[in-house]
Amino acid sequence: MIDVNVADAVYCAPLNLICQPIEWWSSAASWAQAILSAAAIYFAAMAASAPERLSKQRKAASYLALLDIAERVLGLSARVKPSPMHSSQVRQIAGQFAQVNVENVPDYRFLIPMQETFGTLTTLADLLDARFTETNALNQEVSDELIKQMAETYSAQLRGRRENIAQLVKEIAPTNMLTRLANAIRRTK
Repeated sequence: MIDVNVADAVYCAPLNLICQPIEWWSSAASWAQAILSAAAIYFAAMAASAPERLSKQRKAASYLALLDIAERVLGLSARVKPSPMHSSQVRQIAGQFAQVNVENVPDYRFLIPMQETFGTLTTLADLLDARFTETNALNQEVSDELIKQMAETYSAQLRGRRENIAQLVKEIAPTNMLTRLANAIRRTK
């Protein structure tokens, strides 16, 4: 009688690269299934959170653009003679900052620059309005100098913060791990 022991059977992968007993192959298949299931769950979660990340990134980018516009308007305020049209433009941008809902800000680190910029624009608009109601030429010159200094100071402060705020926009919702890794490699070069 021939005794066949199935447990001793050895199976080989294509091209005979791996030859192992049948128990090893069933264990390997279980591990492969577990790893692929975990990967599928991970990528499903990434896909489910993608719209929220994209929304946060868009909000952050729009806040950065709003801060850039404020910086340009403040820079213009420092360079040109005040006019009622310029005052209206400053009020309009201050109004855009006023409409920012604190609950919708994608990261708390945006709050300080946003609130400071709103306060500065509002004060600047008030100074511009007061300057146009002033009839004394000396007081107009003093107002013009005050407006210029205020605009220069805060414009420079916003320019100095811009890189940090732009980095914050990138941190809020990086596209994926590979993009983050590529950005980290680029920064080290």
